[in-house]
Amino acid sequence: MQGELTILDKTRIDDFISTHPTWKEYAALLQENNHYFTKAEIVSEGAVGELIFQNPDSKEHEKCVFVFFLGKDQLVIADLTQKNRRVPHETETMEVPLRVRSGESSGIGSLTIRSENDDTIGNTTDNTTSRGSTLASDLISTLEREEKELTPVRLFVQILDYTLKNEMKNLQRIEKACYRMEEELLDEKKQVDPTKEVAKFRKEILNRNFRYQQFADMVDTLCENPFDIFTDSEKLSFERFGSKVDRLSQQTQLLREYLVQIREMYQQTIDVQHNKTMQVLTVVTTLFFPLTLIAGWYGMNFVNMPELKNQYSYFIVIGICLIIVAGEIIFFKKKKLIG
Repeated sequence: MQGELTILDKTRIDDFISTHPTWKEYAALLQENNHYFTKAEIVSEGAVGELIFQNPDSKEHEKCVFVFFLGKDQLVIADLTQKNRRVPHETETMEVPLRVRSGESSGIGSLTIRSENDDTIGNTTDNTTSRGSTLASDLISTLEREEKELTPVRLFVQILDYTLKNEMKNLQRIEKACYRMEEELLDEKKQVDPTKEVAKFRKEILNRNFRYQQFADMVDTLCENPFDIFTDSEKLSFERFGSKVDRLSQQTQLLREYLVQIREMYQQTIDVQHNKTMQVLTVVTTLFFPLTLIAGWYGMNFVNMPELKNQYSYFIVIGICLIIVAGEIIFFKKKKLIG
């Protein structure tokens, strides 16, 4: 039995739908105006769904949209990505060998590839086809060079792995930023407000975790396999990808907790600074309170105050004030309220 891979671009979707009237679920996905979620749905002949991801090889991180049908020996990918990678070269060819299944036996067979932006190419004995201009075409070309023997399911899993190509690197980037923010908070000379940076990373982590949850739901749907579409080994491939998604999701949870700790650490630092300021104000107020009392007391200027007539009264009051201040300073130092 030969596997078949079909790549569609936007210009040929209507033609494909008209020539496949029984593919109602797949046609419904293709005709949607907006594509937001990665998802999959099991139908009698296979699975249909959407892959929404950011191109890991693009500096602009362009949004990529693949609408797929995955059967036992067939994979159809409609590339709805807004931007094409390059202009097609009609004469360019590539070798695409495929491991096929037939009952319990296996071997190497030819791969029928339909590139719906060109004329259909039937089963070829030399396993060659015109390469299309879509992201899906370029991606599949790269995957075929890396692994020569692919079934449709194995190729699909390889595409799934590609969508998460740089995820761990990006999470490590956020983790390093968290280390840096923590060190800056611990260094009083370099303390900066990390609130904006924390908010930016929290938003990024939430978006990534949301994508991971979508991938996990899709894998769970594929592993249900109610119509025995996929073999045990193919289900194992889905489960391995699901485990990878789970690990990434757990890492995002740890980073979210780390960011919360950094924000709490910054708040604690602000509270400590406020406490130190209040402590200084309290010490200063306490120091001057007795002096204020003495000034107020002798500022009443009663006629019968004997100290007013003593020629040494002024110097005596100054001495008393200095003794009081010195005593308070000694007391505060013993209580470690001042340095």
